[in-house]
Amino acid sequence: MTKSELVTVQESPGKGRGVFAARDIFAGTVISVAHAIPFPTDALDGTPIEGHQFDYEQDDQDCIVLGVQQLINHADAPNCRCVWEVVDGQRMHKVFTVRDIKAGEELTIDYEVPLWFEPAPEVAVT
Repeated sequence: MTKSELVTVQESPGKGRGVFAARDIFAGTVISVAHAIPFPTDALDGTPIEGHQFDYEQDDQDCIVLGVQQLINHADAPNCRCVWEVVDGQRMHKVFTVRDIKAGEELTIDYEVPLWFEPAPEVAVT
């Protein structure tokens, strides 16, 4: 099964689009490993994609990640985690699950920055 078969993008109540489990996913499963485009911090201020950058973990740089993680919403108690890895000499952004996730459940990460929006209430998985 490919990683793209693990998730689907759909509307998330109160959040816009979100990423959801297409089937049950075990803890520790890699959801996405993606390239990033670095740029100077604050370079997106005032643009339509302001607020979609990730911390590149290097001084004065942020980045846009080219994977599905661009659509993963925030949660204070997330079910996924992001890490940076070097793969074939390239700095890559990786998302993996930190607990088992049921089919239909929204995947979430902790943005690890002060939030610039009021978070939508968490919706229980049925």
